[in-house]
Amino acid sequence: MDALIAGTRTAAEALGISDEVCTLETGKLADLVVTDADPLRDIHALADPAHIEIVMKAGVVMKELGTATPTAQATCQEVTGA
Repeated sequence: MDALIAGTRTAAEALGISDEVCTLETGKLADLVVTDADPLRDIHALADPAHIEIVMKAGVVMKELGTATPTAQATCQEVTGA
């Protein structure tokens, strides 16, 4: 878990952009990866495209179920339901 936090929240704080990214909160950019694996058990699954279900960058779905083209746009509020 520490490695995932270091690569997300801690990195965003160090870059001075934690008010825009790094956590799923209303008003922040929706940058996320959805995987069918448990990255806490196998961090290497995040590097295997076969395990990646969705990649979202700034609210735009960049990859979804085998596609590689932007298909939708969402706010962090829509993603989290908050």
